[in-house]
Amino acid sequence: ITTLKLDFNDLQRLPDDLGSLASLTELYLTGNLLTSLPDVFARLGNLTELHLNENSLEELPESLGKLSKLRVLNLTGNKLEKLRDDFGAGLASLTELRIDENDLSELSVSFTLMKNLKVLELGDNHIERLPEDFGNLRKLEVVNLSQNNIEKLPESFGFLCCLKSFDITGNHIENLPERFESACFLEHLYADNNNITWLPDWFGDLPNIINLCLSDNELSDSALPDHFGSISGKTLSSLDLSGNRITKLPDSMGELKELKTLHLGSTINELERRAFQNGNWLSHLPDSFSQMANLTKLHLDENQVVCLPDDFGDLVNLEWLDVGQNRIEMLPDSFCNLSKLWFLQLSKNHLTELPENFGNLTSLVELRLDSNQLSSLPASFANLTNVKTLDLYRNKLSEIPRVLLKLENLMRLDLDGN
Repeated sequence: ITTLKLDFNDLQRLPDDLGSLASLTELYLTGNLLTSLPDVFARLGNLTELHLNENSLEELPESLGKLSKLRVLNLTGNKLEKLRDDFGAGLASLTELRIDENDLSELSVSFTLMKNLKVLELGDNHIERLPEDFGNLRKLEVVNLSQNNIEKLPESFGFLCCLKSFDITGNHIENLPERFESACFLEHLYADNNNITWLPDWFGDLPNIINLCLSDNELSDSALPDHFGSISGKTLSSLDLSGNRITKLPDSMGELKELKTLHLGSTINELERRAFQNGNWLSHLPDSFSQMANLTKLHLDENQVVCLPDDFGDLVNLEWLDVGQNRIEMLPDSFCNLSKLWFLQLSKNHLTELPENFGNLTSLVELRLDSNQLSSLPASFANLTNVKTLDLYRNKLSEIPRVLLKLENLMRLDLDGN
């Protein structure tokens, strides 16, 4: 037998004679009830894959650390509180290690001896610090350290030269390494929900970045380097800067030609919005903003925006737009060119009227115009026949607009407080 699959069998223990299967190369024990393992792995020296995820293991046997041919080890979703001091010493061939969703508070001193590691998953633990020589794992391509208690990354982290995906979401990190050799290879960077106050220079040199998330930090002013768009514009698809203190965006934003999703607003839900201001502090958008022609989703809620650029309607692929809780007094005429828009949030602004051709937005399904100062609706509003949800409460309408009778698919209408 070379492959043995015993997943989801409610196994509480493994037989000692498991060690007699000397030819075994792959062993799958996912989703059982194992709390401990027999010390038989020294006799399973040909194992290349071992899957022990979703059990209740509290410790690992010494022999497991001697599987010199092991390439994949999955320990996700157990109850491990620590690793043996010699854990990494004998796992020289390991390329993929998953120990996320455990109770680890630290890593063993031998951890950085696994120099062939390419994938390392350590999310959802209680890790407070990383070994100072963490940068010795120079073949790493994927690192997940999310949802831990890390306050500082070791300086050697910057020497990792092959990283493509890096996740430090939900820690207490204030500073990122000033040097980062992986910058030119990085495709996915998730650093949201930390205490980051500034971005090092290498953020201006991310030519392959696809997803960049920096929400819920302490970033202020412009945050992004001036030339950010010119370097990352050919690849960046999703950018999340919500929940910071950013007051302006670089002019090079318009060069983000592949950007499809942009979050610049709030990161809290509608109920929490009543008590907290959680967006950024943007008062205007750069002139180049409307050049991001592939943008499909834009969050600009809870800022200080007074007006949208005259050419805002050039964002012709926009399907989802939230500019609620700003200070917008009027919409540019070009706004009505957004023919693909199906969700539009304009709540809590200072709108007194809508453009005459507002009815050109015929794809709209959900429209929120509450908490403005609208006293009437344009005649073209009757063309919005796909609208199902319409919020007009807390405006200055003196009567029910007759154009609403034309909205044949309307299912929910709120006119309270007029």
